[in-house]
Amino acid sequence: MSATVRAAGAADAAGIAALYAELGYSLSPGDVAERMAGPAGGGRSAALVAERDGSVVGLLTLHMVPVLHEPGDWCRITSLVVHPAARRSGVARALVTQAESRARAAGCARIEVTSALHRDGAHDFYRSQGYGRVSEHFLKRLRKPAA
Repeated sequence: MSATVRAAGAADAAGIAALYAELGYSLSPGDVAERMAGPAGGGRSAALVAERDGSVVGLLTLHMVPVLHEPGDWCRITSLVVHPAARRSGVARALVTQAESRARAAGCARIEVTSALHRDGAHDFYRSQGYGRVSEHFLKRLRKPAA
């Protein structure tokens, strides 16, 4: 059962909000649509969806980040989620492959992803795709997340 990977659009907001709920984020379709309508990052950010039989079954967001210490930007995958019924069917792999292709086309030197400590299945997936743990990730919230 293959899925089609494409750029997300405003019509995908409800499906994207449902996928984010799988990760524990409470977003309304309106929240998603509003954030997607914001600055597009000059083509340096993207939301990709995987669609199967007319339904959004996967999401990946990425951002190209300029760095001074290395030639070429870095690409950062900031979210990846697949609907439970579509997991282990190649959807995540198709999304990551598309992200890597976009990063290469943009001249990025690296692609990176962070994953919450408790998401062991995600860690196993990333390792199976050739990603390795090379650093620690530190985070400091500058404001409380919206309830």
